[in-house]
Amino acid sequence: MSRKTAIITGATKGIGKAIAARFLQEGFDIGICARNEADLSGFKLLYEKQFPGQKIVSRKADLEQRRDAEQFGQDMLAEFGHIDILVNNAGVFLPGTVLEEEFEQLDRQINTNLYSAYILSQLIGKHMCGQASGHIINICSIAGLQAYGGGSSYSISKYAMLGMSDNFREALKPYKIKVTAVCPGPTMSASWEGSGVPEEKLIPAEDIATMVFACTQTSFNTCVDRLVVDTTADL
Repeated sequence: MSRKTAIITGATKGIGKAIAARFLQEGFDIGICARNEADLSGFKLLYEKQFPGQKIVSRKADLEQRRDAEQFGQDMLAEFGHIDILVNNAGVFLPGTVLEEEFEQLDRQINTNLYSAYILSQLIGKHMCGQASGHIINICSIAGLQAYGGGSSYSISKYAMLGMSDNFREALKPYKIKVTAVCPGPTMSASWEGSGVPEEKLIPAEDIATMVFACTQTSFNTCVDRLVVDTTADL
């Protein structure tokens, strides 16, 4: 039997890297993308040594660009005949409020955080329909559940991503495909570097990876629709 396959976007740092590593640990083949070729090479060098019998397919892709998102999805379909898991994790955070932000900030975050996930969910979701199985996991944010004063356009993009998840879930349910929206609170990642917040107050990225994997292990007729994971610390 061939191994199961997971596709993870934005997989060389933070939450995405922790998720990719967890699926490798669980015996999956994986397909990943990131914007930086050196980061991708470093990821493969590290994990191919740890998991020499498993397939790691990497592609350089800037998912802010529609063509890159489409090409990455097509490459993954060509590489893997069967895709079990799609994790839409790629994202960008740009600080600012709606009274101060330039429109370009909203445009960039919508393109990266929302449109890339929509493109890949549609492309790979249709493939999963033919399999009559699959699971799409969208890494949303607690900022998609409540207004976030320090990052208004980011919050708007994550609210939209949550609505996108709900609509894909409804559309894919007849085909036995699950869609889960994971909403992490402040998690140790590149976006928190230099913030002054002590690392011990942030959620370890590995905890999010544990929750993501757990969502994929429910019985065939059980779906975790929405999962909120927050820190217990005062920030």
